[in-house]
Amino acid sequence: MDLLNKQDIKLFVTYRRVEGEGDYVSQMKTMIAESERLNFEGILFFQNNSNDIEPWVLGQEILTSTATQNPIIAVNPAYMHPYTVAQKIVSYTTLYQRKIYLNFIIGTSISDLASIGDHLSHEERYKRLEEYIEIIYALLKNTTPVTYKGTYHETNNLKLSATINPALFPESFIAGSSDDAKRLRAKMELSNLKMGKPVHKCVPTNENTGMYLGIIARETQEEAIAVMKQTFAPEYEEYDELLEMSMMNTDANWKQNLLTEEADAIFKMEPFKHFSADCPYLVGSYEQVEEYIGKYIELGINRFVIDTDLNEMKEIAKVFNLVHAV
Repeated sequence: MDLLNKQDIKLFVTYRRVEGEGDYVSQMKTMIAESERLNFEGILFFQNNSNDIEPWVLGQEILTSTATQNPIIAVNPAYMHPYTVAQKIVSYTTLYQRKIYLNFIIGTSISDLASIGDHLSHEERYKRLEEYIEIIYALLKNTTPVTYKGTYHETNNLKLSATINPALFPESFIAGSSDDAKRLRAKMELSNLKMGKPVHKCVPTNENTGMYLGIIARETQEEAIAVMKQTFAPEYEEYDELLEMSMMNTDANWKQNLLTEEADAIFKMEPFKHFSADCPYLVGSYEQVEEYIGKYIELGINRFVIDTDLNEMKEIAKVFNLVHAV
């Protein structure tokens, strides 16, 4: 079964940055090249105070250095004006004739928000994001001036001189499991980006829905589990205390929910609970992981963002039956 050809399935990866891993820029460039060689759709770039390279810059690196890759770029109202976002989208799609994927977010850690002076509540940040998206979409969809008066954003006769090809209109995600996130997704008709969860807890969906998780696959499950234990061995004896501190530094519902998630035969929580990854992992033989992902697809999940590093990309390609490119 070729998972990517079963229906409109898109496979993205995101770079699991490890402290002390070396030159982040060269590693990222290698990952971009490998993602294209393996026929993945593209790469997700996060936005927070710890990233030295700004996500839009990394997105442009993808567009200039590859022929097929498409970035998912995290967009946070706290970091950039909505006009600048719309301008960048028009610039990228016009120059490179490729689609940009957007991952709208309301914040990072509580400490990051405090560092940039963003003291809005969780609910207020979603209301600000709603205004933000409305302005961006209004600018992208027509060339008439946009006058907008909201609580957090205001524009007066603001416009772009060109629109974009409808076929290249960005596909936009909103992650989050809170009522505010669900309301905004429904109102703006945006794609969902779910945190990975056991397949038996997933419900059928008929909208574009993504899932964020990691994968470790080998010939046998025993080998895959051994790789997981080696890769995600606790770096600190106090990993449980570090995880608890991390949970105190977020108001994200998905992260609180993930802490209580239970593992099954393939779905594993050790990478998250050992403070080594921000998501759960599927761990098993190629066939086991492929079958598990196939069940997600049968439920309507058609976008996958895989947490990984350079060493695991070939193995992910095998799971998705991209062996011809390996």
